[in-house]
Amino acid sequence: MLLEVAKLLKERGLDHVFKFFVVGDGELKQDLIREAAALGTRRRSPLHGLAKTDARGLPETDAVVLTSLNEGTPVSLIEAMASARPVIATDVGGVRDLMGEIDTARAEGYKLARHGILLPSGDSKAMAEALLFAVRERTLTTEMAERAKKHVLEGIPWRGLSGTWRLYTKAWSRVREPLGA
Repeated sequence: MLLEVAKLLKERGLDHVFKFFVVGDGELKQDLIREAAALGTRRRSPLHGLAKTDARGLPETDAVVLTSLNEGTPVSLIEAMASARPVIATDVGGVRDLMGEIDTARAEGYKLARHGILLPSGDSKAMAEALLFAVRERTLTTEMAERAKKHVLEGIPWRGLSGTWRLYTKAWSRVREPLGA
């Protein structure tokens, strides 16, 4: 989905505003490399293997985007929220619980929640519009991110997540070269 979003932004002449990083490794890696090449988005959306930098690298990002079709409660979003990064995510699984109450439903297909921006799973157009909103409304998305940080640090039972947190911190210790480079 993110590669399709990059294509939509490119078609609108707005691809220079964003640089995407697809992080993860798995059986779809080669398919994603081919799709990025076919869509003409390879330069703007480098594909990284399993992320190996610690969570301190999150402040270097302007936002964290989750395009999942299915999720439980994604630790990657919890980390982003704890780092006060704006979050734009598909409304699947436990994501809505993390994002909080919906404040505003936008005509463009996304919703402004207390702790981030939600959109329907698979809706590339809504994701592109949400990203453009986040760029235009940095003050508001920064406020969402600060509320999210407070929510995560004060409202999540960290004791049960500490082992998972250690695993993710290890996984974020280094970033490999882009896949297919």
